[in-house]
Amino acid sequence: MKKLILLFVITFASSQMSNAQIYVGIEGSILYPFATLANEVDAGYGPSLSLGYIIKNKVVVSAGYELLFFSTLQQEFRLQSGYVSFKYLIINKKINPYLGFQVGNYQYSKYLTPTLNAKENAFGIRPMAGIKTNSGLTDKLKIDISTSFSKIFFKNNYKFLSLKIGLHYYF
Repeated sequence: MKKLILLFVITFASSQMSNAQIYVGIEGSILYPFATLANEVDAGYGPSLSLGYIIKNKVVVSAGYELLFFSTLQQEFRLQSGYVSFKYLIINKKINPYLGFQVGNYQYSKYLTPTLNAKENAFGIRPMAGIKTNSGLTDKLKIDISTSFSKIFFKNNYKFLSLKIGLHYYF
């Protein structure tokens, strides 16, 4: 915990000196599965939390945690991930379109019986495109809307499209 606080303080201090900004974000996702995953689930949804760093209003680097739930006949099917994402803002105007990608370590868990859950870990990648814009409430609160295609390298290679909408607060 002390290391995490120290890392946050160092990052915040360097952002003040290097024309960069830190933000915290909360997002919500809607998911549409493909191929093997579509055989197991119908659709998905879930929240994510992120901590990001924007450099010279062009490059965004963030880390986060995502928890995804899926509609299925099984009692419980979910994906969770810790991720790092990189985005490049194409235009720096009122509406900022961007391209980026996200990499992460994903874990799925399936409820099988009251005493048995199936779990598997795998690497995943997610190219994305989206826009960032002001919320209209304050200059420090931005709206981020993106769409992405995810491929997770489990034994069954899960794939899904997602639409993510979030709020980011800049310090």
